[in-house]
Amino acid sequence: MSFFNLPPEQFTLLAYLVGALLAQNLDSDEQNSLGNFVEAVGQAILTIAAQEQLQQSQNNNAQMCEEVALIKKQIELLERKLKR
Repeated sequence: MSFFNLPPEQFTLLAYLVGALLAQNLDSDEQNSLGNFVEAVGQAILTIAAQEQLQQSQNNNAQMCEEVALIKKQIELLERKLKR
């Protein structure tokens, strides 16, 4: 089973276990520092993913607009043919 295919409960449990193991031999300042670092890494990953989703959405919207414009032209052509 892949890491990304874990059920939500197991994924959460794994995160807890990794966190607990990492924190075992650290004092509270080190735990805070490491925790902040891990959060910063996570935030960077989320920011990248959000930007990728935005760009993909914009590409999809542009394609849809092109398709709508093409369909409108086809409708205009059909309307002209019907009026003849």
